[in-house]
Amino acid sequence: MILVWVRHDSPACLVENLPRTPILAVVSHDTQPDWNAIAVLRTLCAQLLLQPGFLAAVIVGLNLLKPVVIDDTAYLAYARQIANHPTDPYGFQFFWYTVPEPAMEVLCPPVLPYYLALGMRVFGENPVLLKLSLFPFVWLLVWAVRNLLRRFTSANGDRFLPLLVLAPAVLPMVNLMLDIPALALGLAAVVLFFQALDHRSLGWAVVTGLLVALAMQTKYTML
Repeated sequence: MILVWVRHDSPACLVENLPRTPILAVVSHDTQPDWNAIAVLRTLCAQLLLQPGFLAAVIVGLNLLKPVVIDDTAYLAYARQIANHPTDPYGFQFFWYTVPEPAMEVLCPPVLPYYLALGMRVFGENPVLLKLSLFPFVWLLVWAVRNLLRRFTSANGDRFLPLLVLAPAVLPMVNLMLDIPALALGLAAVVLFFQALDHRSLGWAVVTGLLVALAMQTKYTML
C-alpha cells in the first residue's frame, strides 16, 4: 500500500467545496503501471524496428499514399510499351521534354521497366498494385543496410537502421523510379561479396556478379 499526501490549501486551487485540510489518500498496487509489461513491449518494439520485413512494409505503405509523380510517368510509359511489345522496349515515341521524341533517346535502363511490365501483365496498370510489387526491392535494401551496419559498426550499430532507411534520402525516393531498386541491388551485391570472401565461395561470388550486373542495368550510375 502507498500513502499519497495531497494538499488542497494552495491559493491556486480553483476547485470549490473542497476542505482546506490535508487528505491522506490510499493508492492500491493495482493502480500502478505494470513495468514488466512495459519493458516487454519496449523490447518487442525495438526488435520489430530491426526487422527488414516490417520496415519495408512501412516504407511501401507510405509510398502508396503518393500519386504518380516526377519520373514515374516515363517509367510507366516504358513498362506499358514492354507489356505490349516485350521484344521492342524502345520502339515508340513519347512527349517528355519539349517535343515528342524517340524513347531510345531518353535514358531508361531495362530492368525496372521490364519488372513493372510484368506487374502490368499480372495486375493491370494499377499504380497502387505496382507500388506494392516493389516490396522485394525495398526489403532487399533494408536487409542489406542492416547487414552492413552489423558488419562495420559496434554490436548495437544496427539500432540506427530505422534512422537510415526512413531518412529523406530514401523514403521520398521509392515511387516507381530507378533509385531504390538500383541501390538495393548494389548494396545486396556488397553484402554477398563479403559473404563470398568470408567463405571463399565461388557460388556467392557468381551471385554477387549477377546482382552487380542487374544493379548497373537498373541505373547506370551504379557503375
